Amino acid sequence: MLNEQTDSYFRSVPYPIVLRNGGPHPNIILDNVRVEASASVVLIDGGETILPGSQGLLYYNSWGMGKRYTSQNGNGEVVTGFINPPPQKPPSLLDGSGNIFARSKPTYGNLGAGSFVVATDTCNNRGEGDQSDNINRLLADNVGKPIYFPSGVYLVEKTIDIPVNSIIVGELWPQVCLPRESSRSRSKIPCR
Repeated sequence: MLNEQTDSYFRSVPYPIVLRNGGPHPNIILDNVRVEASASVVLIDGGETILPGSQGLLYYNSWGMGKRYTSQNGNGEVVTGFINPPPQKPPSLLDGSGNIFARSKPTYGNLGAGSFVVATDTCNNRGEGDQSDNINRLLADNVGKPIYFPSGVYLVEKTIDIPVNSIIVGELWPQVCLPRESSRSRSKIPCR
């Protein structure tokens, strides 16, 4: 089990990673992570702080907790702390200052409700019938406009082509998946 936070930025999140009291605990890697205004970065629920936070900005080049193996024929050792040397990253992943590239997710606050195309105007989200053609047409006809998929199950039997510059947003947990009995489905896991 691995919990990896790579190239992330937590701001005003009191406890970014909370582990279950009593374990078992996952292996954790914080790689190129910034944390700001957090009480504890890694905390045992109702227990000790493993990695303290700060009101100011903290930067973790490479920190880990869990089993570390230095050879193929060993049991490994449990370690917690900074990883030295840290993995090297291509400059294209970093900003001009050498820090992680970060961008806030869009809020669409400048758009009115009428600016959104609602998928259920043309697609069924009740898990009934193949919606492949409807979804492909919806995406192709609305490139650059935010397309909102309300929660539900959108069954598809064919490939969904997402054009460049598409903007797709969803509510809670919309699922686009193959029906259970599809010949293309390699999984026996039901869609819903």
